[in-house]
Amino acid sequence: MHKHRTRQCPVFIPLAYEPGMDAQVDFGEARVIMKGRPVTVQLFVGRLCFSKIPFLVASLNQQQEALFEGHEKAFDFFGGVPRTIWYDRLSQEVMTMTKEMLSQHHLKRLRLPTMGHQYEKLAQEAARDNRPYEDFLLGLLEAEVAQREENTRKRLIAQAHFPYISTLDQFDFSIIHLVNKAGVLELSKGDYLSTSENVVLIGNMGTGKTHTAIALGLLACQMGKRVRFYTATALLNEFLEAQDQHSLGKRLAQLARLDLLIVDEVGFVPFTPEGSLLLFQALSERYLKGSLLITSNLEFSRWLEVFGDERLTEGLMHVHCHPFNSLGL
Repeated sequence: MHKHRTRQCPVFIPLAYEPGMDAQVDFGEARVIMKGRPVTVQLFVGRLCFSKIPFLVASLNQQQEALFEGHEKAFDFFGGVPRTIWYDRLSQEVMTMTKEMLSQHHLKRLRLPTMGHQYEKLAQEAARDNRPYEDFLLGLLEAEVAQREENTRKRLIAQAHFPYISTLDQFDFSIIHLVNKAGVLELSKGDYLSTSENVVLIGNMGTGKTHTAIALGLLACQMGKRVRFYTATALLNEFLEAQDQHSLGKRLAQLARLDLLIVDEVGFVPFTPEGSLLLFQALSERYLKGSLLITSNLEFSRWLEVFGDERLTEGLMHVHCHPFNSLGL
């Protein structure tokens, strides 16, 4: 009597993949000619499991950097990131970095560079201090927001084209006793910007008008406001050049979008009739759209000497210096 033995049949599991959901990654080798000499290169091979679309890129080694670069180029080639990636023949050192690499790639594509730079450090701190996940995530978000705000401030300051950087902390009010310190400090709060009020700083040479204007402009940039600094002469020259190039309308529209336009040294040089008209036109485009800060060495009663046209001067005073804050420096 023979004992009946059941023969175990091999198990076959058919693999079914959904479009774009799975990919396979492997490394291989190839011999190529580089600079006339045969060289062995490593091949990063990626393939989408559903469509069988392949991707191939060569490197000189199979280190982590080559793996990172291969994934990034493959994701760009495929047009996205698969949900699951199957690996074969990768070293243990490389395998341990896969999650970090994918996280870095996702953060890069989402344009979150600071989170990419900070998450490993913050993750280690959170694990060490046994912080909840919500605190870790909040720390990442706060770091990203803080860096973006700092980048925005730097960009706004650069775009303002200040001739130099000055702050109110550098201004010694005790030396120049005529300066309206209380008025300047009130303006430093920036409330006039939210209501599109205008500011006129009037005073003799050496009383700190330009320094104060730059300091107020810098504070506006730090508040996230768009600022542009000009001397009156430079602004008019820019208008004349734009007029010759038939782009004056475009330039005026750009200035109208500023939160604060600073025009320094109004009154040092009289304007030509054409220059006065262009300046009036530029300020008209900005009326109640943004604030204007003017510095001048002349009292309002003498502005006719600068603009040369009584009606134009009256219109400028009536329309563009109201509402306004006038400070004698």
